[in-house]
Amino acid sequence: MNPAERLELRDDGTPSQAEQELRAQLPLDLGDELQLRFGERRDIDGLVEILECLGGKEAMAIWNRDNLDGRHPNVSYRDFTLVEDVSTGRIVSAMSLISQTWSYGGIPFGCGQPEMVVTDPDYRRRGLVRRQIDVVHELSAARGELMQIIWGKPWYYRMFGYEYAMNGEWGMPWLIHAPQIPALAEGETEPYILRPIRQEDYEFVRRLQERGAQRGLFAAVKDDRDWAFYFEGYSPGAMKQFWWYTICDHEGKAIGFLTLHDSPWWNFVDKLELAPGYAYLQVLPSVLRQVQQIEPVDGPASTAGLGRPTVQLHLPPNHPAARAIEAPAGNKLWYIRIPDVVEYLRHIRPALEANLVGTEAEGFSGELNINCFRWGLQMRLERGRITAIEPWRTDDLDHRPMFPDLTLLQVICGSRRCAELMAAFPDCRVSDADARLLDCLFPTFHGGLWLGN
Repeated sequence: MNPAERLELRDDGTPSQAEQELRAQLPLDLGDELQLRFGERRDIDGLVEILECLGGKEAMAIWNRDNLDGRHPNVSYRDFTLVEDVSTGRIVSAMSLISQTWSYGGIPFGCGQPEMVVTDPDYRRRGLVRRQIDVVHELSAARGELMQIIWGKPWYYRMFGYEYAMNGEWGMPWLIHAPQIPALAEGETEPYILRPIRQEDYEFVRRLQERGAQRGLFAAVKDDRDWAFYFEGYSPGAMKQFWWYTICDHEGKAIGFLTLHDSPWWNFVDKLELAPGYAYLQVLPSVLRQVQQIEPVDGPASTAGLGRPTVQLHLPPNHPAARAIEAPAGNKLWYIRIPDVVEYLRHIRPALEANLVGTEAEGFSGELNINCFRWGLQMRLERGRITAIEPWRTDDLDHRPMFPDLTLLQVICGSRRCAELMAAFPDCRVSDADARLLDCLFPTFHGGLWLGN
């Protein structure tokens, strides 16, 4: 399906009644000749121009246009809010919502990703982002999305109900320098070969990626349109474009794949999967030697012919490749917003019950009243089945377990266990028994999600 056909499908799609009602409320007059409205096709050039404030090279401008003109399966100009200075016709602030499907323990749910948040420097500190993010949150709710995710400025998004609560897409990157990559023995040939992906590899790669996504409780669900775009949909030169490679054995049989992203000084690998029956311990050295030799697409002239002596890996710490080379543990945290925690937990209830199986809390019966000071929730369990999840609140500020602000989201999203939170926050207090139950209900998540952009 070509980009024009995808755009036609998006434009012909009928939004929910709630979304139609929200769109009917705009434009809004913000005063000072500023108007807040949703993006229209005529705004594409103006949005590309304002997005230049985010920095980057021509590759970012190409990527931005891909996100606007219908080429991308998850976002178009219709998913942008913008603020226009009607006196000049210029767009002075904008942001988008990238709607996607995630799953938890195999249970799908809608997730919204606010992205490309930008304001012209001359128009900052007027609350333009705040006005837009309120609309974007309403748009996400109208689409039935139970969670929002954003990766952005330190602290900033805490103002809008977000908490650093989920281990990130790539984990903590680590560099593998040339001396750390085992050399090929003299007279030997590479046992595995890296070659550019071919169309006949697409289904094989998709199956491997979907298999690998099952390592974590959270997963990003990709449909046919997503895969068509990731394989062939990017405009040439776009930032975030994938360079897909198939890993083959000495007979040419495909046994795995990886993706590279370009940088002037190294290639970084952010997806790497092998077929069942192949050992990362044996395949990875050959792969790294060949990645090391791939020339920069957009590097300094001084690096021409040198390959890239350093390889950067962006893989979660529970990935078998990370364990094979003893990569350092650690993750890059994402902001998470869950506007209705009770609704979200009810939605994933079967997965929470499954989390208890095989743990010390299997078959648990009892009641758990969680105090988040300004809000809270109650969970009732009967022999390992969750019989109720309800809003709950107490006037007893010393009621335990207690989680200040939005720190409970760190437990729910698996970025911290209760003991780690108590060590970091003196007003987070949980009994040993409650901590063990919560840690069983919400196991650690190591990252590795593939965002919708």
